[in-house]
Amino acid sequence: MTTSTFLTFFRLCGSFFLPFLLLYKISDNEIITRGIAVTFFLLLAATDFFDGYIARKQNTVSEFGAFLDPIADKCLVVVTILCLVSLQRMHVLFAIPMICREILVLSLRQYAAEQGKKIVVSKQGKIKTALQCVALAFAIVAPEYGVLLIIKNTLLFMATYFSIASFMQYGSLTRELLIQNF
Repeated sequence: MTTSTFLTFFRLCGSFFLPFLLLYKISDNEIITRGIAVTFFLLLAATDFFDGYIARKQNTVSEFGAFLDPIADKCLVVVTILCLVSLQRMHVLFAIPMICREILVLSLRQYAAEQGKKIVVSKQGKIKTALQCVALAFAIVAPEYGVLLIIKNTLLFMATYFSIASFMQYGSLTRELLIQNF
């Protein structure tokens, strides 16, 4: 197993451990619990950058890694969003477009791969990912009052907007794939 594949597996497995950090108290001090949860989330999110960087640098890019990486990404995002909605730290109106976008893009990439095409990540998709990580991390750790609540909701709104906007960029490719096959 290569280092990059290990990091992807770590992100995937960590995604299933994250709910325990988010939903159950680690400490009676909520600041400590949130601090541990956000640190773990950010560590998992950072592996998304490092697994690809290491694979390219060490020339160990593999089909299996390319297949597993987006699945691990989507699991981390969807599990975190579901936990935050459950804790009432994220409104469902932010959650639904983000989760739907993740599922639709993963499905579209799979379909394109079956057609022998590859969908590259757009600039808006990269912005979406960065904003999403910041917004979710902020939602994990920030108190639910005052200006911090406004900042959290602004970040979540921006992440939701870029989720929708980046998905819309896939529209022309989707039309092209559908026209070819019908």
